Amino acid sequence: MVYLNSVFHWVVDKEAALREIVRVLKPGGKIGITTGPKELTSITGVHAIIETVLKRKPYDQFVRPENSSQNQHGLTATELMQLLAKAGFE
Repeated sequence: MVYLNSVFHWVVDKEAALREIVRVLKPGGKIGITTGPKELTSITGVHAIIETVLKRKPYDQFVRPENSSQNQHGLTATELMQLLAKAGFE
């Protein structure tokens, strides 16, 4: 089993990562992914919380919320399902 807990949104080349996971899994192996769907970021209030915190000093000097990994590399639930199907997961 391969389990990715709150990490998949950091992966830039998701297709390559999924191909590697398929390669190392035994037949019948399973994958587990825990990640927040991109489409729910604003609905759940997470986006507002992150922006509020990151706009404070000293974080405002180092981090730009618009450059977050979720904004840059996050997926919607549909996009994730499409990638998993393309990689050969059922």
